[in-house]
Amino acid sequence: MRKGCRILFESYDLDDPNVVLSHSIIQDYPLSKPTSCLDFSLSHEDQIHLLQKTLDKILQEKTALLNQNVTQCPECSGKIIKLGHQTSTLHDVFTDHEISIQRLRCTECKYEPPCTVRALINGIMTGSLVKIQSEVGAQYSFRNSEDLLALF
Repeated sequence: MRKGCRILFESYDLDDPNVVLSHSIIQDYPLSKPTSCLDFSLSHEDQIHLLQKTLDKILQEKTALLNQNVTQCPECSGKIIKLGHQTSTLHDVFTDHEISIQRLRCTECKYEPPCTVRALINGIMTGSLVKIQSEVGAQYSFRNSEDLLALF
């Protein structure tokens, strides 16, 4: 018998955990008997790939919550309409992500709520990445910091 494992991502209702809102396969892996330390675990590349896909799903679920219930303009109380999506880049500690955020616009005053990562979090890097870069930059020279961060 051949074996495999499957890593799944589910979002669910916190009030009723049995209600699954979305379900997708993150990764399928064939399982085989390890023959050396190189195939005992997942390779570094596979681990980063797994982390990338998982975070992509989490970010997709979180960004769907942005501007979710906005129907009235906070400026003039006019009607808010959907106006496509805006794609932004987000840099995290080990991965980079392309995030799609719903654009909205007021039909009266043309006000648009923030719809880019830069506007929402005042930058394109997560707090964890900024902290790591700051700490490494404070302790090492520019060249050494650059080498250490490239190692990540």
